[in-house]
Amino acid sequence: MRAGRTLITDGPFPEFKEWFAGYDLLEADSIDEAAAFMAKHPAAVAGRVLILPVVALPWEQEA
Repeated sequence: MRAGRTLITDGPFPEFKEWFAGYDLLEADSIDEAAAFMAKHPAAVAGRVLILPVVALPWEQEA
């Protein structure tokens, strides 16, 4: 959030790694829905929020 507006950028940002302090898991139908939800999070107002999809790894698949 910047000046009351959701700021969406694309790409991995090295500076984010220096700020990372935890994570939240949420379920959303789209990245836009996740972004709208996380725009209300206190961390979005005070800093940065990186939204990544959760992917199943091949070795985690049930046979």
